[in-house]
Amino acid sequence: MYVLGVMGWPPGPVEWIIILAIVLIIFGPKQVPKLIKMGKEQIGNLRGAMDEINDTVKPEEGAQAQAGTPAPDAPAAPPVVTPAPAPAPAPAPEQTPPPQAPAAQ
Repeated sequence: MYVLGVMGWPPGPVEWIIILAIVLIIFGPKQVPKLIKMGKEQIGNLRGAMDEINDTVKPEEGAQAQAGTPAPDAPAAPPVVTPAPAPAPAPAPEQTPPPQAPAAQ
């Protein structure tokens, strides 16, 4: 049973050919190499940013270990607030039957 739909995941060779044909139709053969180059650049930028973040975070962890202070745990979970029970509905007022007209004689 396929979880992700009609086409299985990861796509096989036939699906890749269909995807590439659609990309060629939409963007044209001149734009595809530019798109690939831009995609590679964006992936490189993303990896560089991830490395920069890792370099920033790791020294802070090492400094805490050297200082003997424990690393902060995950932030405390917000307190669980249970809703107050709904008030009981007010009793319905007693209804009296409407007055009846006197019987005709």
